[in-house]
Amino acid sequence: KKTGKDNQNWKNSISEHERGLSINRNLNPQNKIWRESVYERDNHTCQLSGQVGGKLEAHHLYNWTKYPEKRYDLSNGVTIGKELHRLFHSLYGKKNTTPKQFEEFQKRFDSGEFNV
Repeated sequence: KKTGKDNQNWKNSISEHERGLSINRNLNPQNKIWRESVYERDNHTCQLSGQVGGKLEAHHLYNWTKYPEKRYDLSNGVTIGKELHRLFHSLYGKKNTTPKQFEEFQKRFDSGEFNV
């Protein structure tokens, strides 16, 4: 498996600092503060299923890569269960995600389309 500049997904357009933030997002203190703030605002509750606590994740409504100015904006996050988060990204991908896609996903969830 090719890594670094030899990888087909390598982006020359981002700085080494930016690359480090993207790769180690969960280790980034600013992202940790954002994630915890999203959880607190949402009372540690999945905003789709109502699950309280457990395996929750903070989902970026506007994706991390394309919207760097929104990365740490509290209004750009929503708490959802880990399984639902994985399902969302398996359906919509990880790049170019938008709030409109999340609204559609929420409607699909509310209609009972998913058995999660």
